[in-house]
Amino acid sequence: MGKLNSYHYHFGNAVTDLCKIGMITQADKSPYCTGKWRHSYTPLYDMLFSKMRYDNINIGEMGIYKGGSIEMWSQYFPNANVYGWDHSDEFVNYVSGLNLDRVKIAKCNQADEQDLNRALGEPGVKYDILIEDGSHLAWDQIKFMRNAWRYLKPGGTMVIEDIGTHPEEFYPYNTKEELEDLLRDNLYMYNHMCYYSSISFVEVDHENKFVDPFDNDKVLILVRNNIE
Repeated sequence: MGKLNSYHYHFGNAVTDLCKIGMITQADKSPYCTGKWRHSYTPLYDMLFSKMRYDNINIGEMGIYKGGSIEMWSQYFPNANVYGWDHSDEFVNYVSGLNLDRVKIAKCNQADEQDLNRALGEPGVKYDILIEDGSHLAWDQIKFMRNAWRYLKPGGTMVIEDIGTHPEEFYPYNTKEELEDLLRDNLYMYNHMCYYSSISFVEVDHENKFVDPFDNDKVLILVRNNIE
């Protein structure tokens, strides 16, 4: 079994449009968020997705909390349909009550694969982008990879965020190499390598990030091919 593609991006003090929007909406994906956590993701996502910013796309995110990132996506992608899911009635009701334009929110128990498939399939669309930012538990992340590929368009991108947040829960792995091996092995185990044209393990940094004590600015980026 070969290694995954592996990258480490340090974005210095970069300030992208997505960073600015995330700061305004208080999405902790932005290193300029003023909340407790400041991840380094918005510079990476701006690099990945800016070319489709004004396209009519479908983007979905698992894990919505108070809606900061959902609102960020709706502003950054002004012509997109934005879908959000969460297991918490409190968060679903709160974000639904914001009445954000082009946004649909629904409940989903990510740990239940049947419910995960129901929620992702219910809108009846194929997604250009799917982001997993739910429980951060390793098995839930693996369940998402194991099921969500079928809802991506060919060429669509899936991102699994915050890898290694709970090392005690599934694996005593903290190093980049150990995490890569774990993810690679599970992709092979469930025979899912065949559904992707590219799979990359990416670490990201930014001078203004704050994720202590987790050191979890690590994502898996999977690009869907056209194999059914």
